[in-house]
Amino acid sequence: MKSKVEWRGLKTFCTRLPPGRMRHSLTCQSSKAIRNIAKVLATRSKLKVAIPNYYEDHDTQPQNLLVSLPRVLGPNYRLTAENALEDLLNTQGETYNRIWESYLALRQYIQKHGGPPVPYPTMQRVLQRCTPNWASTRKLVVRVLPQPGMWKRLDTAVHSHRLRTVLSHMRESGQTPTISDYNYVLQYMAAAGHVRGASALLKEIDATEGVKPSAKTMKHVLQACVFLLEIEFSPQDRNLATAEATNLAYEVIRRVTDQNIDLSRQIVELVLRIVKEDGRVEQCERILRAVCAFDINKPDRMPEEFAKRLKEADESNEPLPKPLPISTSMFTTMMVLYGRRGDISKLITIFEVLTNPYPLPSNLPSPSSDWWDNEEEYDVPNPVVQTPLKHRPEYIWEPPKASPNSATFAFLLRYLSWAGQRVLCEHYMLIAEEYDKAEAVRLRKALSYELARHQQVSSALSNADREIVLDDNRSLIPSPRFLITPLLFMPVFAYANRQRVTQLMRWIRYHLHGIIQRRERELEFFKKSYESLPSGALPTRVTGQSYYQHEPYQDFSGIVEGTERQVPLDLKLHIELVETSLVSFKAMLERAEEVIARLTQRTVERLTRRVWNNKDVYIPELERRVVVGRDEWQERVQWKMWAGPVTGTNLGRMGSEVPNGVIPNR
Repeated sequence: MKSKVEWRGLKTFCTRLPPGRMRHSLTCQSSKAIRNIAKVLATRSKLKVAIPNYYEDHDTQPQNLLVSLPRVLGPNYRLTAENALEDLLNTQGETYNRIWESYLALRQYIQKHGGPPVPYPTMQRVLQRCTPNWASTRKLVVRVLPQPGMWKRLDTAVHSHRLRTVLSHMRESGQTPTISDYNYVLQYMAAAGHVRGASALLKEIDATEGVKPSAKTMKHVLQACVFLLEIEFSPQDRNLATAEATNLAYEVIRRVTDQNIDLSRQIVELVLRIVKEDGRVEQCERILRAVCAFDINKPDRMPEEFAKRLKEADESNEPLPKPLPISTSMFTTMMVLYGRRGDISKLITIFEVLTNPYPLPSNLPSPSSDWWDNEEEYDVPNPVVQTPLKHRPEYIWEPPKASPNSATFAFLLRYLSWAGQRVLCEHYMLIAEEYDKAEAVRLRKALSYELARHQQVSSALSNADREIVLDDNRSLIPSPRFLITPLLFMPVFAYANRQRVTQLMRWIRYHLHGIIQRRERELEFFKKSYESLPSGALPTRVTGQSYYQHEPYQDFSGIVEGTERQVPLDLKLHIELVETSLVSFKAMLERAEEVIARLTQRTVERLTRRVWNNKDVYIPELERRVVVGRDEWQERVQWKMWAGPVTGTNLGRMGSEVPNGVIPNR
């Protein structure tokens, strides 16, 4: 006969147990197991403690206040809770909510009955496993941040309160969190653009004795500021959020300068992006001169700021500074900075100088060569000086250079089209096509070599040995860094449509035909290569972690592009991207046909009305304006009444060409 306490405990257990999580002993209807569980739960009901006030202040979500008891029950509750938490931490892909609930259950028992605190290594592991991962947090914030006022309430949205709670538990147990622990929390806040949380944590680091901010610390704070500055969210919050992020960013930049923290490539990229959003061109140029040895006004000479650093290091017998290479991200940031200002001359100068560096003395012919007398060649009266220190010829300086990607060309064409630079738009569209062709040729050669190698290995070895050799000799084909899409040409297309530049529209249509034909040939080759290569010959794409999974702590670049990191080619993913771009180009071509038909038809109608009213039109063959008769006009432009719709495929074929020798009267 069960006592009232046992029945009360059994009732509590059954109501708390979620559906689908019934223990195996209960499903077998073991009366002994039920009676033992009821006794344990009846005893545990007396051990309930209130959640501390500091946790209630940070967490306002009701589901985070629930604490589930460990699944494995036993007489030693402390040992049971510790084992349950360790099992969850050692399980790959375990949900972060279960880890957090198990950790809170252990903490509540320790607060009620005392005993040694949770071990510091365990708290470190809980710190990295109690929240969603970096990618999931970024996706969540991008979805919720546009809501009004949400940027102020990110603390609850991204579970950063849990991280601060674990840090406070470390201090309560007598352990001081290391800078690595703080960097992980800052990295998580950078993923969400949580500027206020990053600022508060930076002040906490300054107030903690024995902890000094590192370059990673500053980098994560700058990442949070950049993400909040560049994302689109509620207009009524834009000014306040931008001001708060900008103030924190410039405070961090000042601290980096005062504390002589090493400027890594990621930090410089983030600083330039912050300066870009603020529009401070002078500060951007000063950073490029001092760090990257690049002066836009004198790109073939070492800047005075960097030469001064070099001279001071030489006089003090310190290691000579080396210019920081200009990455693709910095290159694109400069395009945006000068494009927003409408400074087209510097925009073109930066692109041409960085993609086509000045010739070095070693690449120039001898002074007695006829090359210098050829008028068609470039005149280089003062070649680049590569040895700024005469007594140290081993130190060689080269003009900076950079590689563009699709985003670089997208911003370049956007600002050129906004400025109405038709000739420059056509020029850089051709250059973008050349980059795309070169990347396709590189992939084609690499895949052809890989196919030939696998065929040679397959014909010489047996099946068992073939698998071992193919796995050991797996080639690393870098993934393409350039792929043109219709979005790249859309600003130029919109400019031609808005300004009614029919000739530019026809030029775009002609090149779209060539791009589509080339894409079809590339797609056919890539598909044949994918079918011919055995499984496992090329690395495959690593699927992203789900919202409930975690990866170990890494020094994420965040929103900074890793331009120096080589990512292996995922042929299946590349085929999907090529197919998508092909479909988009075909849709753009169809749209161009309709636009050309509409513009041509309206031009012909406008000129025909002038002819019908006995007004003159300009004839290029005669180089003057003349009055043309109706019969001659109908024969020249093949004019006929059209009863169908103005746009469409048939009309596009009928009126896709400009009337021979007729230019609209502007």
